[in-house]
Amino acid sequence: MAHNLRALIASQDALIAIADKWILAEVEGLSQSFGLLKLSDALLDDINELVANVGTDPFPEFDYLSASLHEVLLAEAHHSPLVYLETDYFGGVGFQSAMIYQDHQVLQLPLKTSDIWNQKDYIYEQVPEGDRAINCVLKRIGVTCRSGQDEFDSLMLAKYRSVD
Repeated sequence: MAHNLRALIASQDALIAIADKWILAEVEGLSQSFGLLKLSDALLDDINELVANVGTDPFPEFDYLSASLHEVLLAEAHHSPLVYLETDYFGGVGFQSAMIYQDHQVLQLPLKTSDIWNQKDYIYEQVPEGDRAINCVLKRIGVTCRSGQDEFDSLMLAKYRSVD
């Protein structure tokens, strides 16, 4: 099964304030007073066209974090943390990347976790081992785990399998 998502996670109120500035932006409520704003291709196109920052994409860990989107996230990251994340999985293989903006700067540099198929041993391997990138940043912004779940599952992010 595929999981391909580009999104922002922050307090629902902070995301509503951001969404109010973009016609195609919609906020979905999550548990623990957090919200999710999916970054569709159309919304990313609008941001890139209107901001028109032609600088180099700032972080190679991400496929969709353009210089224009980075500029918007820096401007919109006020006192509460704002998470930018990407996932790209198919059949158990893929990656996730996440970072945090706050106070108009990058609070947490990008983290990336990859899941690869080890053909020699016929197993999936996580690189690096340990907590996954998204769980690390969600923990840092205050997401608490439900019994037996990690931060990703506690916010029920698995149900958001794609941007559209």
